[in-house]
Amino acid sequence: MSFKDIKSVIGDYIQSEDRLRNKLQNYHLDTVWKSVAGETVAKYTSKLTINGSKLIIYINSAPLKQELMYSKASLITRVNAQLEYQEIDDIIIK
Repeated sequence: MSFKDIKSVIGDYIQSEDRLRNKLQNYHLDTVWKSVAGETVAKYTSKLTINGSKLIIYINSAPLKQELMYSKASLITRVNAQLEYQEIDDIIIK
């Protein structure tokens, strides 16, 4: 009989349950976003959600929206480096 540590058992369960994985990702997303985008951008961010493999960002500043549009590819790479359970392939900025 083989034994797994509790962390890998929980990780396997989370990977198999999409709704639970999405809820955990959304909970963790605020911390990830502050780390990736910085405190100033996070201050102008009103809402973050993950829908499938898309990160939806609601920004309260038109110039900042434009700036983020130009750096989408970089943001996707940096967010994916910090997310544990899901990979983002597109960012929608509203």
